Amino acid sequence: MGFQLSEIKLFSLSRHRQMLLSRIKMRVLLGLPEQLKKVFFYGKNCYCPVCESHIREYERFGHIARLWCPVCASMRWQRFAWLFLQHHTNLFDGMPKKMLHIAPEIAFEPRLKQVANLDYLTGDLFNPQVMVKVDITDMPFPNHSFDAIFCSHVMEHVPDDRKALSELMRVLSSGGWAIFLVPIRMNKRTDEDLGVTDSKERERRFGQHDHVRFYGWDFEERLRDAGFQVTVVRASDVIDANQFDRVGITKDEVLFYCQNNLTDSSELPTPSLSISYPNPATPFPNI
Repeated sequence: MGFQLSEIKLFSLSRHRQMLLSRIKMRVLLGLPEQLKKVFFYGKNCYCPVCESHIREYERFGHIARLWCPVCASMRWQRFAWLFLQHHTNLFDGMPKKMLHIAPEIAFEPRLKQVANLDYLTGDLFNPQVMVKVDITDMPFPNHSFDAIFCSHVMEHVPDDRKALSELMRVLSSGGWAIFLVPIRMNKRTDEDLGVTDSKERERRFGQHDHVRFYGWDFEERLRDAGFQVTVVRASDVIDANQFDRVGITKDEVLFYCQNNLTDSSELPTPSLSISYPNPATPFPNI
């Protein structure tokens, strides 16, 4: 027997209610000191590589289980990106470099601000808390201004994403790198239609009311068209299979590691399947 229309509406309402409750819980927890949350949520089942917390489990976000860390609020794809930044880029090597972070993540920003010799700049068009208000389709920076760019879950909101990618390529230094993450279905082509303005239809087709497309495998082509040298990196390429549950990452997470004027293939990140994560050494972390 199929679902009745009333049941479908109730299911939709339930999903929105779950999402609202998740957002409220996240906001409340963000107001608490991390060291306090490390104690309150302490456990041996999971380890967040962003805040280096041992926790019992990851929190549900709406209807999606095991998604965000209760200590730093990092999402699943953000933990994957953080591990990649740590193990496969030069971001933390202590050498001077300039980084542009578009729409900075709550879990990342305070940590990146503390990285030695990193000239760190955050930018966004709508967030008043960033350092620079910036439209990524028309940025005020000179050519080749940044050695590193991080842009996660932004492009699906931008009507002219090709222009935005060209702008980001323009401000990336020769030999610099950029990392992009987007909601993506790697078994399909990109589905986009700027004519769709109804929020419910956008949510149905693109996954969220303010998205204008759902990317597919051809996102790589858009990056290459903008001039980037692209390496598609899957979580299964760089994380040990037996660690997925512990760090709260799925094997299908994907990021795009892009470089400007790459001439030496040896500069590409070398996949590692044996990243190790510390076991809890004491019953509770020091505070």
